[in-house]
This record gives sequence, structure tokens and C-alpha cells, in this order.
Amino acid sequence: MKRMIAVIVIILLAAIGTGVWWFTRPPAAASEAITLFGSGTIEADETVAITAELGGRILELKVDEGDEVKAGQVLVELDKADLLALKTQLEADLATARANLELVSAPARAEAIAAAQAQLSQAEVARDGTRLTWERARALADDPHALEARINQAQAGVNEAESELEMAKVNLKRMEIQAEAASRNQVNHDAMVQSEAAQHRFQAAQVGVEMAEVALAGAKRQVEHLIQLRNLPLPLIAQANAAQAVYRQAEAAVLAAQANLNAAKADATPEDIALGKSPGARGRGGPGCGGSATGQANAHRASGRADQ
Repeated sequence: MKRMIAVIVIILLAAIGTGVWWFTRPPAAASEAITLFGSGTIEADETVAITAELGGRILELKVDEGDEVKAGQVLVELDKADLLALKTQLEADLATARANLELVSAPARAEAIAAAQAQLSQAEVARDGTRLTWERARALADDPHALEARINQAQAGVNEAESELEMAKVNLKRMEIQAEAASRNQVNHDAMVQSEAAQHRFQAAQVGVEMAEVALAGAKRQVEHLIQLRNLPLPLIAQANAAQAVYRQAEAAVLAAQANLNAAKADATPEDIALGKSPGARGRGGPGCGGSATGQANAHRASGRADQ
């Protein structure tokens, strides 16, 4: 009995000690109190779309997903090759426009006027020559008697060329005899000099014969050509038409040269300066051409001079 009572007392003391320890122990840390484990994706409540003002090929990404960025920080680098090419083209256009503006704004220069006058003179000479050729071809095509007269004249030229060839041959024979005689008589210095001179005269006589033969052949070809035209007049008519077309082109060249001269003499007009300032004006032609600001300015000057 006493032994049982002792056991009960011991149990009660243990229970009381456990209760006192439980209620008097210090509180545990919050991190130690709750621990969570799991897997998933964390997404922000607010997202920002990043776009470039101009499209292009991406050269480099400066940041990775999840990196912290600051305002003004470069995130993506685009290829600038197209933009640099466009910048170069625009700079060239600007330089061309400035050059055109200086050109059309400059006063007339004496050397430019002289060059334009020379071009006009050359064009007029060419026009007159083509007109004479056309008139002769037309006369031959319209008047067979004129063609017959040309044939007779050409035949007379053949006869004259034959006579000149005979004279050249006679002269060649005489020079040959003199050269042979001089070559056999070289007894002193003077004789050697005369022999050398005789050889030169002989060589010149040979050249004279060759030239006379060429002239005779040309005269004969001219007669044959005229006779062929008389027998077959269609090529003569075609030749006259072709000569007329060449003459018309020469006339147009004179008009263009006259316009350039007028433009060289005229001062810049407000329209010329406006064309020179135009950002789209680019030189694609020479003087007088409408494909450039300078050419259009020349056209304006020429028309203004013609109206005055």
C-alpha cells in the first residue's frame, strides 16, 4: 500500500513539473514556427511592353530576363547600317542642293559666255554644211539633168587625173635617170651631196605617182557612183531624205546652243534660286538638261531671255 502511494506521488510530481516547464518555456522564432515548401512561377502584377521607334535587326540584347534596369538604360542595340547609309545620302543631297544654289545664284561669267558662243558657232557651221549637202542631194534627186552634169564633171575629173598620172610617171622617169647618173659620179663631196639630193627627188617622184594613182581611182569611183545613181534613183532619194534628217538635227543643235548662250548671259531669277534651294533637286544631267536643278534653271533663263 505504501509502495503504491509512493508511485502515485511520483507521477503527480512529474505531471506538475511538465506543466510548469510548458507554460514557462520561451516562445519559438517565427521562421522556425512555419516552414513552407513548393514549386511554381512568380509573375509581376504589372508588365511594360518595350518597343523601338524604328524597326531593324537586333545586334545585341543588353539585359536578361529578370534583371533589374534603370531609367534611360540601353536594353537592346539595333543595326544602324541602314540609318547611316540614309544619313550619308541626305548629306550628299544637301551638298548637291547647296552647290546648285551657288551655281544658279552666281552672276554670268565671261568664260561661260565665251564657251557658249563657241558652241553656237560650231553648231551653226555644222548646220550650214548639212544644209548644203541636203540641197545638193535634193537637186540631184529632183533634176536628172543636174545629175548628168555631175557625171560629165566627174568624167572630166577622171581625164584630168589620168593626165596628171602620166605627167607624174614622166617626172618619175626623169628623176630616176638623174639619180642613176648622180650615183655614178661621186668623185668629190659636192657630187655626193648632189647624188643624195637626186635620190630624194626620185623618192618624191615615186610618192607623186602613188598619189596620182589614188586620185585617179577616186575619180573613177565617183563616176561609177553617179552613173549607178542615174540608173537606180531610189538610193539617191534615200540619200536626200537622210541628208534632210541630218540637217533637221543640226538645226535643233543650233537652237539648243542658242538657249545655252542665252542662259549663260542671263542673271539668276527667283525661280532659279527656288529650284536651287529645293531639297529634292539633284544633278542628273548636264547643262540644258531638265533632269537637274541647274538644267531647269538654264531652261528658265533661256525662256526668260527669249521673252524679253
